[in-house]
Amino acid sequence: MGIFDFSKYPKVSAWLKRMKTVPHHDEIHEPLDQFLTSLGLKTKANPVVPVVALVAQVASASHSQNRTSTEKMTLKLYANLISQPSRAVEWAMRVKKLEHELALTEFGSRTFTSAEFLALNPNGLIPVLQDGDFALFEGNAIMVYLAEKFGWTDLYPKDVQAHAKVNEYLHWHHTNARLITMKVLVPLKRIKLNKQLEGDAVLVKEAPALMAKLIKLTEKFLVKDYVAESDGPTLADFTAYCEFVQIELMGIYDFSKFPKFSAWMQRMKKVPHHDEIHAPLDEFLSSLGLKTKAKAEEEAETQEKP
Repeated sequence: MGIFDFSKYPKVSAWLKRMKTVPHHDEIHEPLDQFLTSLGLKTKANPVVPVVALVAQVASASHSQNRTSTEKMTLKLYANLISQPSRAVEWAMRVKKLEHELALTEFGSRTFTSAEFLALNPNGLIPVLQDGDFALFEGNAIMVYLAEKFGWTDLYPKDVQAHAKVNEYLHWHHTNARLITMKVLVPLKRIKLNKQLEGDAVLVKEAPALMAKLIKLTEKFLVKDYVAESDGPTLADFTAYCEFVQIELMGIYDFSKFPKFSAWMQRMKKVPHHDEIHAPLDEFLSSLGLKTKAKAEEEAETQEKP
C-alpha cells in the first residue's frame, strides 16, 4: 500500500528484504497485491509494491543473542494475578511445582516504563518470563516454552495431533475468548471508575450475545472433558478458564444455560491451587464493586456455612 515509511527502521527494513528472497514470495503475495490495487488502497507514490507487512517494533537485542550456557538458570515471572495470562502461567507453574520467583508487578507502577523492563518486553506488558539471560513475553508462549523445557507432557502432549489440538486452542484464544477482557471486563471497569470511553456502553450491552457466542464455540473444543479433546487439563484449559472465570466471579452471566461448558468450569475448579490463584482477582472485582448484588450475597452465604 505504501502508507508507511519503513526506511526509518533499518533493522525491520533489512528483515523485510530478506523475507522477499524466500522462495515463492511473489506468487504467494500476488493475490493480495491485486486485491489492494483493485480497491485503490495503494498510494500514488508506491503503485507497484508487491506486498506490505505490518511489523511491530523489534524486540530488544537480548532476544536475538545466542544462548549456549548450560548453567542452571533462575526463573523469574513478572506478573499480576489480576491479569488473565499472568494467572494462567502462574497457575501452571504452581501445578507443576516449578521453582521460580514471582515478581508481582502492580498496574500503573513505574516498572512498566523502566528501561530494564522494556528491555525484557518492549510492549511494556505482563507476563514476562526471565530465564537467566533469556526473556520471553506473551502468556501462551511462556507456557509452551516451560512445557517444552521441563517436559510437561501432561499439559502439552508429545503426540503430534494432541499437541496440535492444544496449539489450535491457544491460537484461537487471542481473537476470541480474549475478547472477554477487552470487550466486557475493561469497559465495565472504566464505567465504574467514571472513565468511560465512547462505545463502552454499547460493548456492555452487547456482552450477553458475545458471551453466548464464545461459550458455544468453546463447547466445540470440549469433545472430551477438557478443551483440547483431552481427558485431563492442558495449557489450553488454563488459558481458557482464566478468561471465562472473570465473568463468573462477577455474576453477570448465567452459565447454567450451557451444561457442557458449566461442567468443564466445575472440573477446572478442582485443579490444585485454583482458589489461591484467583483470590487476587476476586478481591479486585469486589473492591471495584463489579460483582452483582446476587453474587455478593451468594458468596457471603457460602462463607458463613460451617
